[in-house]
Amino acid sequence: PESTRVVTVHSAMRDRAYVRNLTRRFGEEMGYDVESNFYGSFARDEFTEDKNQLREALLIGDVDSAREIAMRLLEAGVTRQGLKQSVGLFQPIAVGRQTKPEIKMQFLRWAKKNTPSGYERIRNTQRTYEMTARRLGLMN
Repeated sequence: PESTRVVTVHSAMRDRAYVRNLTRRFGEEMGYDVESNFYGSFARDEFTEDKNQLREALLIGDVDSAREIAMRLLEAGVTRQGLKQSVGLFQPIAVGRQTKPEIKMQFLRWAKKNTPSGYERIRNTQRTYEMTARRLGLMN
């Protein structure tokens, strides 16, 4: 039902915010640039609502909905590269605008040491998003 999906999406968005707050703390401690565009607002366009729905579907691991929304965006003129960039920048583990695998691993080691009780939550949030995006060819 729709109400269950809303609760699931809300929970996933809360988990993403939790991870993003930790990546910011990590970035500050490690000297990464976390200010540039971290919480920046992006210009809204005719694709914003669909992109938001795509990100929500990725966060909850809804492959079918994500596939449908991605196809709709591609058919409407969004380039595959643009879609991949949007998906990559929204992923839970991003230190500022850095999403390189080595930085993610460095963050995960830091998180395991500094927030052991939240470590599985962090890993699961990133894993669900990333694996769903990969299944659709939206992340490498």
